[in-house]
Amino acid sequence: MTNLFYRGYTIERLDEVYIAKPTHDDGHPFELFSTQIRRVLEAINALWLTASQLSGCEFETDHLISPRWARDWLKSPTDSVDLDQAYRRGAC
Repeated sequence: MTNLFYRGYTIERLDEVYIAKPTHDDGHPFELFSTQIRRVLEAINALWLTASQLSGCEFETDHLISPRWARDWLKSPTDSVDLDQAYRRGAC
């Protein structure tokens, strides 16, 4: 499969997993991954929505309109987010 570019992310498929990485390299590795492309695309959309809420204002992460996995990630950033695992625990 060729890479898909979507809203600032490159999405590639490795075996049965879709992996999205930011197209810009800011020195901090980050990726979203899932066995379902739909979950990856929805997660990218959620990140854009979350970013639009954060720009230029004070915020409380628990009050953001975003999936729980995104709010949890803002509180404790990691290098990757397993969207399938987040879905299983009801965080999507």
